[in-house]
Amino acid sequence: MCAMVLIPVLLIEFNIDFSDPLEVSLYASFYERVVNAWPPIFENVRENGSILIGRGVGGTGAGEYYFAEDIKGSPDNMFVYLYAWFGLTSVGLLGLLYWKSQKLNISSRHDDLCVYLWLVSILVYGLSSVIIESAFFAFFFGLCVAHLSQTEKKHAENIRI
Repeated sequence: MCAMVLIPVLLIEFNIDFSDPLEVSLYASFYERVVNAWPPIFENVRENGSILIGRGVGGTGAGEYYFAEDIKGSPDNMFVYLYAWFGLTSVGLLGLLYWKSQKLNISSRHDDLCVYLWLVSILVYGLSSVIIESAFFAFFFGLCVAHLSQTEKKHAENIRI
């Protein structure tokens, strides 16, 4: 989760040698994200939204292609996508997700283990892709968030009994 947040924020410059076919094949896609995809989205939020609360739902990605054709961006990172929608509040949302996931009992509950593994796969895939616009990953991400919210209630009920 930290890598998903820190790579787009801290990696300001990334250079590859375009004369080396190996470097191009390994790093060209990542180079495109760092140089051409992520910086315009951060600039777009700064100019047309709020750093604290973002641009709102539809502030980047597919929503922009339909409703703001003059401002297009391709986030290709879950944090960048959430930042465009919710601004710095997205860091808090990801922190809440992390905090809730730490309460999972993965050693003795199979459903908690399944949710934990799905969260890990979603966040790893979210490093270089927009999982929110993928129906498959968005469905399982929703299930994970629902399970995490129910886990808190289950723990509270067990303590009272």
